[in-house]
Amino acid sequence: MAGFLDLLRNEIVLGDGALGTLLHQRGQPLNACYDALNLTHPEIIHEMHREYLDAGRG
Repeated sequence: MAGFLDLLRNEIVLGDGALGTLLHQRGQPLNACYDALNLTHPEIIHEMHREYLDAGRG
């Protein structure tokens, strides 16, 4: 995590990942409030962002 924080301090970081589409593909209903998942299911959001970060390291 320290490496990521250093990157944020020293670089411009752009992320674009179609999270809503991915949430729906993983079983969240289309009428769900995806923003609320940050509070109700933070582990889902964390896992998705982790996967995007890991994919960017390839």
